[in-house]
Amino acid sequence: MVFDASYIKWQDNDFTSYDWSDFYPEATEELELPSNEPPERGRCVQIKVFIDANHAGSKSTRCSHMGFLIYLN
Repeated sequence: MVFDASYIKWQDNDFTSYDWSDFYPEATEELELPSNEPPERGRCVQIKVFIDANHAGSKSTRCSHMGFLIYLN
C-alpha cells in the first residue's frame, strides 16, 4: 500500500457551511491569538480522521463495532 505524503491544501468549498446560530444563539468564536504565541517552526500539523461504526452488527451477540484511523501528517 502506498500513502501520499503530500500536504493537502484545503479549500473553503471542500466543506459544507452551516448556520448554527439557531441552535447556539449565545455562542461566540474567539479569533484573537495569544500575544505570547511562539513563532511557527516548519510545516503545520495535519490530522486526518476516519471513523466507521455499526450498531449491533454481530448477528450472534448483537455487539456493536467501531473503528478509527488517525493519520498525522
